[in-house]
This record gives sequence, C-alpha cells and structure tokens, in this order.
Amino acid sequence: MKILILEDETHKFDLISEEILNFNPGINIDRSEDRTNFIKKLEREIYDLIIIDLIVPTHPQSDPIDLSGSIIYDLRDEDCPNIRTPVLALTQFDAVAIDNFEELNSHNINVITFSCEKEAWRKPLLQRLIDNLPTPKYDFVIVCALPKETNAYRSIGLDISQSKSIQGLDCLDIKLDSLKGLVITCPRMGLVDAAITSTMALQIFKPKLIAMSGICAGIEGEAEIYDITIPELCYQHDSGKWTADGFTPEPYSIQLDHTVKLKIKELISREGFVKHILSDISPNRSEIPQHLEKISTSIKLGILSSGSAVVADENFNKIINMQHRKIAAFEMESYALYEAARLTDFKPMFFSAKAVVDNGTPGKNDDFHRIACLVSAKTTIEIIKVLL
Repeated sequence: MKILILEDETHKFDLISEEILNFNPGINIDRSEDRTNFIKKLEREIYDLIIIDLIVPTHPQSDPIDLSGSIIYDLRDEDCPNIRTPVLALTQFDAVAIDNFEELNSHNINVITFSCEKEAWRKPLLQRLIDNLPTPKYDFVIVCALPKETNAYRSIGLDISQSKSIQGLDCLDIKLDSLKGLVITCPRMGLVDAAITSTMALQIFKPKLIAMSGICAGIEGEAEIYDITIPELCYQHDSGKWTADGFTPEPYSIQLDHTVKLKIKELISREGFVKHILSDISPNRSEIPQHLEKISTSIKLGILSSGSAVVADENFNKIINMQHRKIAAFEMESYALYEAARLTDFKPMFFSAKAVVDNGTPGKNDDFHRIACLVSAKTTIEIIKVLL
C-alpha cells in the first residue's frame, strides 16, 4: 500500500505516520511539504490513499496559506493519474474546513478535524486504511469444489497458512518458492458455484494462472481409479433440451491453450513423473482397488465433461459416453472454470487436473477420495511450477 501525505508540520506528520505504520509496518509513506512538490508526486505515481492538510506552503520556504481550492483542482483534474484515489483531509483549522466543506465533499474528499491532544482523528484514519488496503496480488489460484480437495494441499508438504476470508471467498495462502497462490474452496459443488467462485477470483486477484483440482468419475474402459485427466477439451454434457423423446444434447466446448497443452504434455511424459506423484502417499488397504496390490495412476491429456448434477445412473452415464467417443472422465465444475478464464479480458492460463474415484454408477462410494485428492493436488502443483 502506498500513501502520499501533504503535511508541512513535522510533529503532525510523525503522529499520522506512526498511526499508519502501527496498522501495517509494510505501508510505503511518501511525503510532500508544499503544493509544488505535491503536484509533482501526483503526476508521477498512483497512490492507494492520499492524506492532505488544507493549510500548507505553495512552494519551499513560503508561508502556509489556505490552499484547499487549489488542492481540490490538483487532485480532481481529469488529467491527474490520482483522480480516483481516496483523499482524507486532516486539518487543525475547522474554519477552513467549514468554509470549503461542500466543495470538498462533492469531490469525495473527507474532512476530519485533527488535534495533537485529542484522539478522535485516529479512528477515522484507521477506517480509511482498512477501506483502501489494496487486494493482495497472487501468481496463481487453485479452485476446489470440496473441502477434502482443498485439505489435500495441507498434506503434501507445502508452505500453507490458515484459512481466511477475502471478499467472501474461502481462501488458503500457498507458497511455491517465489510464487504466491491461493487455494479457494467453493461454497458448494457444481457448475454454478464454480463459475461464480472462478469469476470472482479472476476479477479480484487477476492471477497469471487459474486451475482446478479434485475428483471426478471415469468412463469405463477409458479411465481407471486414480487416473488423472487434464482436459485438453472440456464441455458441458447436460446443456441441451429435454423433450418427450428424451434428452437432446447441445454441448459447448472449450479447448486448452495450445502452448499450455504442449508444456503439460512434455511434463507428464517425463520419465519418473508418475513415480514422483505417487511418492510419499501411503494408502490403507481399503484405498487400493480390490484387483490391485498397490495404487497406480495414468496422467493424460484428454476429453472431460461437466454437468450440474451428480451422476449415479448407468443410463445417464451412457448418454454422456455417447456425446464424445473419446471422453475419458466427467464431473461438475471444470467447464465453469474454463469458461470463466476464457471470457476474462487479461487471458490467464488455465487447466484442470482431476483424479478418478468411480465410474458414475449406483455403486460409487468415498473409499478412494483421499488418495485421489492427493494425486490430483500434487499433479496440479507440478504443472503450475512448469507453467509459471
């Protein structure tokens, strides 16, 4: 956060600066002692908050005078880079503030009476700091539909903080060397919540990359338990029309960016990559498929579809299977994230990597969820490292 303070009295400046740094020691404070220097700083840099006195010198060595009218012009001129920056006027001269209150207020400049002896100015200043603290920037965001998918990141040895709420999003800070990221958990599973959460995350944090990890269902014969599908093409399988004759699909698809696809393909083809993903994962016997002695996974670029509801019906499973002859897996969220990223003006990289836990039939259960979340999370992290 960067704050510009126009104040010629050193003692007053020190009191204001102390209050600001007590709130957050990392705030960058810039000072001007006269209007001439103030104008130069306004034109060179954009600030998150500006604090002004109304009685200041015009230039160095001149006497302080009422410059409230001139300062309003400086701040709200249409060519000023800080025309929309919030401004707080802290003045010891009530008469000046009263005489100019209407004009100051009309230009969104809030006036607070300052006194060295009284504490009343401190609370409004603190509130302005809270209101204008800029949203932290992140290199990447990972969206998860379920808490169990998010919790996997706590179990794979990453530098992770406690959960926190940022503008209504359930966030978990995560660090990968010099990269800063967030794992965000959707309020509920499904396309709608995934679309809202992904769009909010993109708008608020503007990450270079957005991804999704977690669990999915696999098409029988195309994907086995713990196999990971990274959708090079993702579509919505339940968009279309229901008629007396049944369901007529009208799928909309989104492709993975070609450069992203090539980098992922090179990574997952590396010798020893699968072994690395499965390392340090210790399954219980119930977490190993009955026909196997140990867990295994295949990590592939493939076709994945998303729908609005959980599928636990063999007939609907067949409908999904018929929509694309190469479909490998299906779930409820990835299409929403792909679409949100596709429509974003700054064009972030995006991908999804989900692990199979069932085949969408009535016999599905939660036995394989823990391991699937882990292999999905580890794969997602490795892809992010390569892309960023």
